[in-house]
Amino acid sequence: MKKYRLIFCLAMVIVSLLVVMGGSVQAATPPDTNVNSVAVQNLYSKLVQAKGQDFDSFYAKLSTADQQLAISILTPASSEVTKTPLNSQLMSPMDTGLQFAVTTNLYDIYHLLIAQYSQGVTWYFNGTIITQPPGVAVAGNTDIIGWTYKGVLYQSQMGGQYYSYFTAYSQGSFNLTVLGITVSTWYPAILQNVYANGTDSYQTWQ
Repeated sequence: MKKYRLIFCLAMVIVSLLVVMGGSVQAATPPDTNVNSVAVQNLYSKLVQAKGQDFDSFYAKLSTADQQLAISILTPASSEVTKTPLNSQLMSPMDTGLQFAVTTNLYDIYHLLIAQYSQGVTWYFNGTIITQPPGVAVAGNTDIIGWTYKGVLYQSQMGGQYYSYFTAYSQGSFNLTVLGITVSTWYPAILQNVYANGTDSYQTWQ
């Protein structure tokens, strides 16, 4: 949480600097942290609906108050990790297929979703070894204008077919740019381990 508070403070400093440099952004004041605020909900809806548009053009059209509020909505404050339930597909009496995905969700101070990063693994096993080459799927998504998914920074795999285990690791890259300045970045990483006995484990980093 301290890290995200630091990011928010940095964003406010950058906004203030843009004013000094002659930018169109106004100095920020502490935002309303009530997620049920009509202003918060209305602006969040506009930011979601504007996904895919040019952010600087969109931002320049906002009122001073909404510009300040937009920065607070777009600034990350917390994250949560979810794991999908295992799905079992019986391939043959000696071969079972399983899959599971891990998703990291990034939220702002209002606990409104900013972005998601997911990695999923599918593997087949007979209790002793992994019988087929495992499949790995990685995806990143931003739910709001301003944030951009830049792709996978790093990806690695170990084990797999004919082994008793398989490990998949990937790290994604996201950033928030306001008027040409990178205000915030996010580098979520996911490590998944799967085994020939049908068990699994995972770790995540932010």
